[in-house]
Amino acid sequence: MTLDPPIFSVASAQKEIGFATFSEELRLALSRLGRNFSPDDQNLLDFRVRPFMTLQMPRIVYRYPREDFVDADYYIRCTASKKWRKNRPARLDFVAYHSGRRTLLAGDESVGRLRLLFNLHLEDSVYSFAAIQPLKYLKRSDRQVSRAERQLAVVPITSITRAVSVVPILPPIRWKEPFAAP
Repeated sequence: MTLDPPIFSVASAQKEIGFATFSEELRLALSRLGRNFSPDDQNLLDFRVRPFMTLQMPRIVYRYPREDFVDADYYIRCTASKKWRKNRPARLDFVAYHSGRRTLLAGDESVGRLRLLFNLHLEDSVYSFAAIQPLKYLKRSDRQVSRAERQLAVVPITSITRAVSVVPILPPIRWKEPFAAP
């Protein structure tokens, strides 16, 4: 007896990652690639989705004063809802991606947390996408980055440029206590 994987179609992917806007964002991403589906078209929910957990990208490693080199084995990971290494919570890396919007802090890149890496199988072709939960930049304060107005963005894999380290800025231990740098 074999069990079906939890993510096998657009509808199951939408249910598994927990974003009701997933199919609408996917429809928007497909329309940018020239594949148009009407909002009433239920066929989109039945198309096959094949998730994957690793995206391999090259990165430049800066080694001053020695010569820089390109590390070809740099991995970005997204396990969706599966546990990472059997006993750890799901791994959802942060990435920078081209969003088409210009921001003061990051140019034309936006930063978001991966929710799903997947291949979408249409009748005649396969498209690779990433479902990303975007972050927005706030004015300098103890809460610099928060979730964006859009809950989810579906972008082609080719628009991901690099991994990003997001370090939280923690508030002072005591409430309303001013922050003093160490």
